[in-house]
Amino acid sequence: MITNSLGFRDRAPRAVPLRSARPRTVLFGDSAIEGLGFPYDATVAAVMERRLHDAGEDREILNAAAVSCSPPASMT
Repeated sequence: MITNSLGFRDRAPRAVPLRSARPRTVLFGDSAIEGLGFPYDATVAAVMERRLHDAGEDREILNAAAVSCSPPASMT
């Protein structure tokens, strides 16, 4: 998995400045939002960014989601 300077999953390693002229949306959640097991382009963050770009909105999406603990399927 590739992360940026903030430790968030990202398309490529990059330095993310703490302030930006572009509006930002930060996504929080678990492995489903993080996109565990999927290429970055299939994550919620990448899909949102693509759709916003297609709609003419210049917004940065930051994927701050992280895998969390859950009981194994055999315990449910």
